[in-house]
Amino acid sequence: MTKGKLGRYMVASFLVLGLAMVGAFAQSTATITGQVKDASGGVVPGVEVTVTNVGTGDKRTVVTAESGNFRVPNLAPVTYEVRASLTGFRTAVSRITLTVGEVAHLNLTLEIGDISETVEVTDAAATVDVEQGRVSSLVNEQRIKDLPLNGRNVFQLMQLAPGAVNTTATVFEPGQNTNVNGGRANMNGFWMDGVTSKGLSGGTGAGDAAGTTPNLEAIQEFRIETLNFSAEFGNSVGSVVNVVSKSGTNAFHGSVYEFHRNDNLDAREFFDADKPEFIQNQFGASLGGPIVRDKTFFFASYEGTRIRTGESALTVFESQAWANYMQQNGAPVARYLYSNFAATRPLDTTTFTVGEYLAGFNYITDANSQAEVDTALGSLFGSAPGALAFNAPMLGEASFFTPDATDNNGFSVRVDQELGDNDKLYGRYFFNKSEGTVVDPRPAFNSPFISKNHQLAFNWTHIFSPTMVNEARTGVTRAIGDIFAGNPGVPRVTDGGSGSAVFGAYNGYPQIFHENIFTYADT
Repeated sequence: MTKGKLGRYMVASFLVLGLAMVGAFAQSTATITGQVKDASGGVVPGVEVTVTNVGTGDKRTVVTAESGNFRVPNLAPVTYEVRASLTGFRTAVSRITLTVGEVAHLNLTLEIGDISETVEVTDAAATVDVEQGRVSSLVNEQRIKDLPLNGRNVFQLMQLAPGAVNTTATVFEPGQNTNVNGGRANMNGFWMDGVTSKGLSGGTGAGDAAGTTPNLEAIQEFRIETLNFSAEFGNSVGSVVNVVSKSGTNAFHGSVYEFHRNDNLDAREFFDADKPEFIQNQFGASLGGPIVRDKTFFFASYEGTRIRTGESALTVFESQAWANYMQQNGAPVARYLYSNFAATRPLDTTTFTVGEYLAGFNYITDANSQAEVDTALGSLFGSAPGALAFNAPMLGEASFFTPDATDNNGFSVRVDQELGDNDKLYGRYFFNKSEGTVVDPRPAFNSPFISKNHQLAFNWTHIFSPTMVNEARTGVTRAIGDIFAGNPGVPRVTDGGSGSAVFGAYNGYPQIFHENIFTYADT
């Protein structure tokens, strides 16, 4: 291959790579398109259309083409003032609020007059989406603020979309417990500011971890797309959730809050011996505003959650009589287990007596024969006659309460910078840490877990000309979801007959999930 051909192949390869990168790009911005006409309905070319961010004062200017059309891409999903001006005509002024991923169409009409005069245009935006064929639902800032959320998880609002079903009571898998249009929960796609937060196992975290669930106060809005979404979301089925974080403006805004729940008015459940404790506190604060007016802005938030509760249930334990017998006559492992990890409560009911248990496994023929019980136990364990009565309880059920505590802390910070008229930068960092315990009927085998989630996003928008805008974006999501085995030196041991009276932590622990997911795009 000649040097010239090699060079052309390299250029082609880079172009293909660039297109592939664009294909992995998720839009967290919005676009205004439109047409300017005069009072007679004729299109007007050469009109200067200025789009101004009401919150920050940032301006973008384009000029209408021969067809009277204009297009302003890569806009933050906020409220804008749009001004169309041309000498010999009054200036037309309209306001429009953009949403994430929206392509809004705006028609403006110019009236003959002095350019210094303005005409307020209302209802200029098209009420029907004429630009995109997708099916989607927007959850805006007002709905996020007003609708009650148990646990303040914003992704619960996914279930407002048609076709979205809550699966909390039927199946658990990563994906915010929501099936959309029949797709599994872990097939949902999640993006924050155009950076994927979908774990490699699906959902929003590593393994079964809670994942990248942003603080409610830090979210401006999100859109859930449920049908005909773009090929850029090709690794998702069912739905794509596109979240936009809040940015600061020229005005300071903030919040301080705490939500408290307890069990004071709760009733005891039917199978509970006692009413379980429940105390939940969620507290936090947010603040956003200018660092340098019209140039540099910030928004930061923190939220903490403290939950103190527990599990009330029935489980199978050995009787104290059987535990005492095994401590004296069992094999070394059995002596160790029954001596160091005893049942936490006395039995409420007896499931098997010693005679019934041995008869059930054909060690004896008569469950009420002390002689047969003595012979069987002597053969199995070498114990003396009368060491354990045939009618002594062996296994039974006991109600128990296992306390549980979960601590969660999360914060986010975003900084936006205007670099002149043609460059805009922003960076955003999110962190969440959750710690707790997977409880076991025998507290010695409680398994602690820790979940950490980091997400870093950078964005640079450069305006080359009114008709050429470039947006470069990169980000990384790091998810850690670890569950450690309580007393890892003790293997999982289960009573072969009842399938209960278990010792040792779940044999799938420890579980170690560490994921690093990178997003990069230029378009």
